[in-house]
Amino acid sequence: MPHRLEVLAEADRVQLAGFVPHDLTLPGALAGVERTVLITPDRIRHIRQRRPAWLGFCLEHMPDVLGRPDLA
Repeated sequence: MPHRLEVLAEADRVQLAGFVPHDLTLPGALAGVERTVLITPDRIRHIRQRRPAWLGFCLEHMPDVLGRPDLA
């Protein structure tokens, strides 16, 4: 079983936030592009400032949402 990614709120480095899968089909039948998604401490601070009550939820679920977005 693959290791689940964990995005830490207090990290002082760039973190791996997730992967966009190669088979992603975007609205309008556009093909998605497989890629690795990183998140910086600055972006985490931004979430904390704008939506402090949602920070933990956002970081916990970010890898899953990137890997399996619900675009239907």
